[in-house]
Amino acid sequence: MLRQPMVADMQESSPSDIAIPRLACVVVLLAVPALLWNRALLPALPGSRSGIEHLFDQLFVVGSVLSQLLAVTLALLLIKLVVASLGTFALGVVGRLMALPIGSAVGFLLVAGAVAPLDIEMHLLLSGLGTAALISCVRPALHQPALRAAGLLLLLSALASFAYSSGRLLALKASVEALPREYAVARIIASAGQLFDFLGLVWVMAWLVLSKRAPHHHGDEKGETQLHARTKSLTRVTAALTLGVTCALLARRGQTSTANFAEVVLARAMAALSREPSPIATAALGPCLDVVAVTFALLLLVAPKHIAFATRVAMALVLLGRCAPDIPAHCGLMTAGALLLIWHTPSPISRKVKSEPETAPGTVKSQTAAATSAP
Repeated sequence: MLRQPMVADMQESSPSDIAIPRLACVVVLLAVPALLWNRALLPALPGSRSGIEHLFDQLFVVGSVLSQLLAVTLALLLIKLVVASLGTFALGVVGRLMALPIGSAVGFLLVAGAVAPLDIEMHLLLSGLGTAALISCVRPALHQPALRAAGLLLLLSALASFAYSSGRLLALKASVEALPREYAVARIIASAGQLFDFLGLVWVMAWLVLSKRAPHHHGDEKGETQLHARTKSLTRVTAALTLGVTCALLARRGQTSTANFAEVVLARAMAALSREPSPIATAALGPCLDVVAVTFALLLLVAPKHIAFATRVAMALVLLGRCAPDIPAHCGLMTAGALLLIWHTPSPISRKVKSEPETAPGTVKSQTAAATSAP
């Protein structure tokens, strides 16, 4: 009789229930300009045009400020999620034991990488930690009906990250030892990683358009609401795909001799987003997938409204950090997205209380039943 109010108190929303998703949203809004600025724009400008050399120092300062802001904010989010995950029953005992060292190591390397370049061994460690974080959170997410879409995205992102990391490690060995056959195998593995990445984005696109909305009281209004919401989602997804295709076409045009400055910069920026080793026959698809993933991540911040905000932000973090676990910022984004998704998972105790709210002591129904049963 004395434990039920304690369990009921656990159901009341604490400040962290609002603060953590909001902080994650800030991380997403910081990550988009920081990643595009440092991974695409800054490598594209040198050599693209004469007379702009005096701007490079200012542009690099802006990139450094964005990187350090992202690193500090993301490290703070990881600390909050690691502490919160220690009490997350859905993660399991092994998962909770893994969350502390993985989240702490990723946060430390993230801040260290923002100050100075990391050694190659540290990049390999980051790759393993990020992939392990995704894999450890796949099973709890798939067990929850409300999180299965995000769980499938975690699974595909984990497979893509593992394939890209394995291919990059094998390509590095092949380059050092001059082994062309091993490098060809590395490109095949990278092609498999790109396939998993493509399937993950296709799944997010289908989920954004076809996910079921909340039921309505009136049948006709329900149908109109469903149709209107799906039309809006389809329009947004189409705009994202159009943006990716347009960037690819302009980048291809930027390689010609008649290209203007904007087309040249875009072509060089898309080339800077490419990963090594390049996949077989589809090397130009990777930068287009990056553009589409960034657009989908921004869409998830505003829609679909019937999905919990924490779930949508977690998926946005995974989309931004996908396929590059050896890069500190990307590894931190993936790890934070996976931990945020599992932190949002209801515990077995809360599900039991929510399924039987009327029998808890102190409710109107329990007091009425006690009054009627009294002699």
